[in-house]
Formats: sequence, structure tokens, C-alpha cells
Amino acid sequence: VMDISMLPSGQLTPFNAYVALSRSWGHDTIWLLRDFDVQLFTQHPSEYLWNEDECLDKMDERMKQWWQMTKASGAVYKCLHAQT
Repeated sequence: VMDISMLPSGQLTPFNAYVALSRSWGHDTIWLLRDFDVQLFTQHPSEYLWNEDECLDKMDERMKQWWQMTKASGAVYKCLHAQT
């Protein structure tokens, strides 16, 4: 049984809710004590982390494009063949 409603002593964070729910063995074993704010699970927990995720996504896309161009040019084969 879990209570993820607003705490009287302060605000429940998405991280706190995640930790509470992650202790379960699955959705069949979770019983919520009362209603909770759905926005708790629909907002990103940290603007800083959201920005970092965006940066990593852009870097990933650039790396994929670079790899496709490198692979298409045969540079990878030439580099590996030169080392043998």
C-alpha cells in the first residue's frame, strides 16, 4: 500500500514517487491509498536533466550521421585494414 498524495510537510517530488513505486514487484502488487496529482508523473523532474537529455539526443544524432558518412566512404575499412 502506497500513499503518493501531497504530503502535509511539503511537496512530493517525481523522484520520491518513482522510488516508492519502484520498490514494488509489479503493477499487480501496487495499491494506492488515495488519489494523487497526475502531474507528478507528466512533468519532467528536473529542467537541468531535461536540457542534458536534449543535448545527448543531438550528439547521438550527429554521431549517427557521422558514422553513416564514414561507413559509406569506406574510411572505416581503410583504417582497420591499415592497422593489420
